[in-house]
Amino acid sequence: MEYRTFLKVVGNNFNIKDLAEIVQQKYQQKFYDRIKAGYRDEIVGKPWNCFDWGYRTFNSMKHLLMSAGLYVQSKILRDRCMDVLVCYGIYYSLFHASFSLLSLHPQIKLNHLRGVKHNFLINEIKSKFIQTKVLPPNFIGIIEDWRFLRELTSYFAMLGGLQASSFKPLKDYLTEIADGVYENLKLAFQLSGFMGFVLWNVQGECKKINKEKCEKFQNDLREQKRKYGMSLEQHLESLFEYPTTYAFKCSKYSGSRFAFDSQDSWMINKLGLNNVCPRMLLYYETKTTGANNFGWLKSDEVREEFDKFLREVW
Repeated sequence: MEYRTFLKVVGNNFNIKDLAEIVQQKYQQKFYDRIKAGYRDEIVGKPWNCFDWGYRTFNSMKHLLMSAGLYVQSKILRDRCMDVLVCYGIYYSLFHASFSLLSLHPQIKLNHLRGVKHNFLINEIKSKFIQTKVLPPNFIGIIEDWRFLRELTSYFAMLGGLQASSFKPLKDYLTEIADGVYENLKLAFQLSGFMGFVLWNVQGECKKINKEKCEKFQNDLREQKRKYGMSLEQHLESLFEYPTTYAFKCSKYSGSRFAFDSQDSWMINKLGLNNVCPRMLLYYETKTTGANNFGWLKSDEVREEFDKFLREVW
């Protein structure tokens, strides 16, 4: 079988066939060897780094959830001629899926993932995934197309009355470039799953090599909190806390954090966070403002499409 490495590594844990079919075997093997060596260098014999990689995996999960939510909502809005919101939603769906890939790449330092700019993300996707031949060149092309449309509709088009519903060239363009979005999102989700799975395997190796040391660290919540409580608190604040803009400061959600909810539970199992994260990270007490309470997936139509999308791509 020509595309054996990705499938052999993942087995039945993820649907990765779409990705495996477009990546040549030699590039699958090279990418696998490279990230596995990178994870080993980061983790083996360094159980304290579990916090950073637990955080990064959880961060990846959150970005994938946001990507899926934005995509399915944009599909619904597209049928209702909501041009500005469609362009915004599709672009940021691609942005969040790409951010997930950066979060899991061992050659990208954690501090570089804070306050990521659009150009930085595009350049890193090119160098880490396009040039290594595990994503097609049009992956970036589609992101740049939707970035252009997001900026066009956000900053310029409405002033001149330009809308897809009334301007045929724009309507045709939106229809034409929309075709590749789903396929590229699927590749990003499958590649994120693959990288996460390689990370689990490396952690499993680490536990065998340093069994007593790793088990003591993983199971001793009091010791984890004593040594790494400050670092963990900073990680969680950046994940859960709402933006500190004036609007949120003045809202009833000021200072609240997302709790784990039903989407999180599904993704925690799918991405294997129980295997990757120290228990303290997953069991940390948060306030009870969850996604359901906040309402971003309240619509039954959106929730059904959301669940359908996740199960199709994985």
